[in-house]
Amino acid sequence: MKTKSIFILTILLFACMGRAVAQGYMDDSWIGTRYYNDGEELAGDHYTGTCVVRGNAMFHPIDCEDGTHIAIGYPKSKDVSGHISFPRNINITWKVIEKLIYTPSGAVEDIIWTYETVNYTVTQVKCTGCPEVTGVTIPNTVERLSAIGGAKLQTVNAPSVKYIERETFRHNPELKTVTLNDAVEYIGEEAFAFCPKLKNIEGVTSVDSIAKQAFLLSPSLETIGGTLKVRRVGREAFKDCAKLRTAFTGLKHIERSAFAGCDSLLTADVSVAEYIEESAFSGCLSLESDLSIIAEDIGNFAFSRCSSIPSVHINNTVKNIGKKAFFECGGMEELTFSENDELEIGVAAFMGCDRLTDVTIRGKIIGIEAFSCYGLDTLYNSRLKKLTIDNSVKSIKDKAFYKCWNLETINLGNSVDTIGNLAFYQANYLKGTLTIPPSVKHIGFAAFAESGMTYVKLSPSLEIIEGSTFYGCFFLKKIEIPKNIKIIGSWAFARCRKLTQVTMTAVDSIGDGAFRECEELTSIALGDTLRILGNSAFEGCTSIKGVIKFPKTLEFIGDKNFLKCREITGIDLPDGLKVIGWAAFEECTGITRLTLPSRLEYIGIRAFYGCSNIKDNLVFPASLKHIRFEAFQNCIQLQRIDLGCATSLKIIERGAFYNCKGIKGEVRIPDAVTTVEKEAFYCCDSIESLHIGASLQEIGEDAFLTFPWRNLSTITVSSSNPNYDSRDSCNAMIETATNKLYKGCHRTVIPESVTTIGKDAFISCGMYGTFNIPDAVTSIEDYAFFGCRTLDHIKLSEDNNLASIGMWAFRDCEDLKDVLYLNSIDFIGFGAFQGCSKIPGIFFGSILRKIEAQAFLACYNLQHVTFWAPAPPYVGKGAFHYEFNIPMFIRCGSTAAFEEEMPEQKLFIEEGYYSLRAVSEDVEIGRVFITAPYSCETNEVTVAAVAEDGYKFAFWSDGCVLNPYTMTLTEDVSLVAYFTEHSELKYTVTAESNDSTKGTVTGSGSYIANTTATLTAEPAEGYQFLQWQDGSTENPLVFVVTSDTTFTATFDLFDGIAENHATEVKISTVDNNIVIENAGGYSLSIYEITGQLLVAEEAIATNSFTVRMRRSGIYFIKIGNNKVQKVIIK
Repeated sequence: MKTKSIFILTILLFACMGRAVAQGYMDDSWIGTRYYNDGEELAGDHYTGTCVVRGNAMFHPIDCEDGTHIAIGYPKSKDVSGHISFPRNINITWKVIEKLIYTPSGAVEDIIWTYETVNYTVTQVKCTGCPEVTGVTIPNTVERLSAIGGAKLQTVNAPSVKYIERETFRHNPELKTVTLNDAVEYIGEEAFAFCPKLKNIEGVTSVDSIAKQAFLLSPSLETIGGTLKVRRVGREAFKDCAKLRTAFTGLKHIERSAFAGCDSLLTADVSVAEYIEESAFSGCLSLESDLSIIAEDIGNFAFSRCSSIPSVHINNTVKNIGKKAFFECGGMEELTFSENDELEIGVAAFMGCDRLTDVTIRGKIIGIEAFSCYGLDTLYNSRLKKLTIDNSVKSIKDKAFYKCWNLETINLGNSVDTIGNLAFYQANYLKGTLTIPPSVKHIGFAAFAESGMTYVKLSPSLEIIEGSTFYGCFFLKKIEIPKNIKIIGSWAFARCRKLTQVTMTAVDSIGDGAFRECEELTSIALGDTLRILGNSAFEGCTSIKGVIKFPKTLEFIGDKNFLKCREITGIDLPDGLKVIGWAAFEECTGITRLTLPSRLEYIGIRAFYGCSNIKDNLVFPASLKHIRFEAFQNCIQLQRIDLGCATSLKIIERGAFYNCKGIKGEVRIPDAVTTVEKEAFYCCDSIESLHIGASLQEIGEDAFLTFPWRNLSTITVSSSNPNYDSRDSCNAMIETATNKLYKGCHRTVIPESVTTIGKDAFISCGMYGTFNIPDAVTSIEDYAFFGCRTLDHIKLSEDNNLASIGMWAFRDCEDLKDVLYLNSIDFIGFGAFQGCSKIPGIFFGSILRKIEAQAFLACYNLQHVTFWAPAPPYVGKGAFHYEFNIPMFIRCGSTAAFEEEMPEQKLFIEEGYYSLRAVSEDVEIGRVFITAPYSCETNEVTVAAVAEDGYKFAFWSDGCVLNPYTMTLTEDVSLVAYFTEHSELKYTVTAESNDSTKGTVTGSGSYIANTTATLTAEPAEGYQFLQWQDGSTENPLVFVVTSDTTFTATFDLFDGIAENHATEVKISTVDNNIVIENAGGYSLSIYEITGQLLVAEEAIATNSFTVRMRRSGIYFIKIGNNKVQKVIIK
């Protein structure tokens, strides 16, 4: 029986690809039969020029103008309204078409096509390029769609479709709704991709498979039915469908990034999923399903940033949780695991799951950063407090629980054998005792650093504690190192500030900084096997007390090991010790006893620096090769050092024994030593004897410099030394090749062959009496006799060849009393005789070229200076104390030149051919003055001797007793005035104040008759001195004492004390200046604190007036009748 079938296809026209107007139509109905085989032309007649039916049933349009619909297969008598247009790209696959009837109705606009069909099926529809159509309805018989599209297409109704092929709806910019049905089994690759307005897929509740990228970049998609059961979802199928809200069930295979970026996805049932691939649900921020997972592998990033997932259960079928699988699932509050001994938790799998509070982990491996709270520059606020590691877990990788700082309890299972680097770093709130189970064989770098436990029970299986393992565990109190542990790594327990006790039994090596800054550590037991003690191992452990007993096996003590551990009272160094490192015991001020090991080879830089209480006699062994710089500096109580046995020692480095003031007896520089560096024995003041060995070649600056050097009495040099000698038993060290005296002492006798006295040669040497300088000496270098305060006389003949005296060469030789005959001098250095306050006179020869600044500064008792050169030398600033008006004798006719060179000097005396040099025997008891100057016009000159209090003039060195003494010069004359004690009548001078609250008076005392007394009245603040009782206002008062006498000073308030009549007057100080403003026209008086009037102005000339004061002090200022004001100049 013939059956009729009707199908309607409504399509959107993408474009009219051309226009063909019908040539007309047939007058009669046309009935024919056509058979179609794919790829062949249909059999039978056809419309000439109107409709060409070709292979694949490609119908060319009869008329496209304004065409919006096409109808095929209407019932026989059905009219069709509107134009009929056949778009170019309609592809209809027919199996059989038996009869085609065409009946014209009289007009092109109304054409009826009637198909009588037998056994035909439309299995696929492909329609694109229809620009005006907005809706398409797919016939019920169509099971497969392959290409539907149009620029304005918005809706598609496909009620019977089972298969939506690849790219079927791809790139439909206006498509919004697609209606399907439960028959749909497959949605192909990119089937709905790039449909930016697609919102809903309706009528479907189940799909077997959705291929990769099926809905890629369709960001408006909200639903595919209400709940969709789907078995397989392909790669990136719904990627970035940010509005998708459909609930997915029945998921078994979820490919890579299938739902990635589906921000609005709420529900996904993965409980039966066998495969969850990489990034499957990554970024599904709203996903709030409780997950129970059975998939063997959970892919990398599978649920990363699914921040609303409340709980996850990992079943025993899961073997691997991939990298960052649950990264930043910040809403996860519960995580559970079934029994599982094969599970491996991947890198950062649960990083950022910061709401977990109590977790029991089962599996084999906990991966790197698995539960870390820090990554990608983000710090998470972990709430994890309790952690239980199941017995199934074998390994905890690096940073597994990094910065989980709220952890309070960690229970490590009995099967863990490895804990990785930084695994539990900063578990700040960890409480009580941390037990490392016996199964643990390795703990990584900083594994528990900065954690909060108070005790640690270490695994007996451990052999190494890696670096920084327990660094900064501030509350750790006690640690016992099991006997199997051989190595403690660098910084392993550093900054465990509450650690008080450390015990170890079989440790071989302690790394750098292992216990550094354990500030409360008081006791250490180093065991019997320790061989290496690394740098800074106990640096800053300032509470270690008592004697440290080092094991006999110890060979190496590293740098800064016990730096500033001041409570250590003793160290028992074993004979096998070879190296003591840099600053190993620096400033261990509690150490009193020290014995150097017999096999010691190296003493490091500052090894015992500042160990100020070591009192032992140190014997340096034959094995010693190095004493590094400042090794024993400031060991001020060190008694003796015996270097004689140190036959391997080549160099004593800079400052090695600097400031070891207590070293006594002999110091012998061994024969093997070639170099003593700078300041090696600087300020070793108590050394009594110095012996220089056979090989010494180089001596550094100030190597043997001391302040004072008075204890050194013997200096000898090995006769085998080719570089230095102590010729003629001179008690000095002389540089053989240059005849320079390098170092002397207070018993030195300078050999006649010496030509130079070297730098610092006798500095502060403590010599007394007369010191002979041979005529061969041409140069005295810098500081040569600096600070020789008790040196009385320098024997320097008038025929000496001394040409140069260096900087500060005789500075502060306070007792030096000789007239200096510097006949051959060419140069005198800076401050050469500064502070030589008893030198009475100087004679400069004719070749003097230069006197540097301050050369004779503070030579207060200098009585005369003679320049025998015809022209003045260069004279530096402040070379002499010019304000004392020292007489300077110069050659006739040279005054102008000397005044130009020394403008501050007031008294130049030209003398003729002969010179007069007259001085006091001792300037402390008397002085000599030239009262009638010798000039170029006459040979007559007068000198006078003036005794100090308690002394009187006795005679001149030529026997004359006249005083003053006038003579006529016929040759160069040298005179010395001698004085004796004076026993004549003494009188009492009493000085007092009229009111001690107003002022005081100084100067009272006993005076020898006819000597002068000086009384000074000093008013109290706010008062002024008025007068003495005899009406005198002189202050200070100087007078000659001729009898017992009393002077009374009268003090009173300043006159005219009243309120300022000009409040705008201002007084201020700037440096040594008093600045007075707004006081123009007023009178001004300025008084010293003694009451002496310093400044008096009848009327201040300007409104801004400045007065410079000579020195600091208290001054009183009175302006007009204003109140007296006190001013302090600092």
